Amino acid sequence: MGKGTQTVEQRNIGVAQRVWDEVWHQGNFRVMDELFDPQFVRHDLNPNEGQGRERHEQLIRQLRSAFPDLHYSVDDVIASGDKVVTRYHFEGTHLGDSLGFPPTGKKVGYTGMLIQRFANGKIVEQWTEWNQLSLYQQLGRIAPQR
Repeated sequence: MGKGTQTVEQRNIGVAQRVWDEVWHQGNFRVMDELFDPQFVRHDLNPNEGQGRERHEQLIRQLRSAFPDLHYSVDDVIASGDKVVTRYHFEGTHLGDSLGFPPTGKKVGYTGMLIQRFANGKIVEQWTEWNQLSLYQQLGRIAPQR
């Protein structure tokens, strides 16, 4: 490969990193259209809650409101073909009530992994697994029953 040439996997990793840096950490939602396909689907959500890009943005905004100092650190990234797998950990202080209960002021953390599928340089699907039980335990809550 020539100088400055990136593989598809490298470009996809770059897009995935921009989501962490620009959307999650900086709250720059103007780049969502650049990074996510309009038909984006996040598979970990209850289908009755909606799964599109707009719902994903709403969830990010809710977590940023609940944890204004949130930070995601990427521990591992594996890319193959049209998929990027990321193992990460979260840290933040619960200062907002957007989780459905009053702020606790507690500093919390949890781990998670996600798989993102790309098409035409944008994220079209995402599967997310994160330790929700650990978060609710740290906040003194029990995860709600479905």
